[in-house]
Amino acid sequence: MSSEKKISVHAYKYNGLLYRTWEFPRIVEETTEYICIASQNSEVITTKGDNSGYLFSKITVPTIWYFPKNQWYNLIFAFKKNKYYCYINIAAPFIFEEEAIKYIDLDLDFEIRNITKPNLIELDQDEYEEHSKLYNYPEKLKKYILLAEQKIKEMYKNKELDKYFNIEKLKQYGK
Repeated sequence: MSSEKKISVHAYKYNGLLYRTWEFPRIVEETTEYICIASQNSEVITTKGDNSGYLFSKITVPTIWYFPKNQWYNLIFAFKKNKYYCYINIAAPFIFEEEAIKYIDLDLDFEIRNITKPNLIELDQDEYEEHSKLYNYPEKLKKYILLAEQKIKEMYKNKELDKYFNIEKLKQYGK
């Protein structure tokens, strides 16, 4: 994959539903550890909760999105409302095929609302509980999700997430 290559990102639910697509973000960096994309100005297509149609939106803020290889999470680093912000999705390790990064969203998320005064907030516990039952998550998958949840908390505590909070990279590529 070459830098500045336009791709798509597909987020699926465990039942196989393609629930969200980001059209035309750009790969801006790939290392042995991760793929980084810039997603500002990307079109976002979201399947309505009742599967009756789609919602369309656009990412309007400077944003870079890290997909660590072989990890059960991905991270979005953005600048909005004059603050740096991080959103962490617990998700199955991504694959890259057919010009798209594809992953299964596993419902649990974390948010850091202000990087300069960080506070890790866990989100969507109720969505995880609901989907765990609805989609019949196997025990092995629940174990991976729990391990990812613990890893994110540990990485936050040890400041290992700070490497993704690259303000210069966000300024350079986030457009």
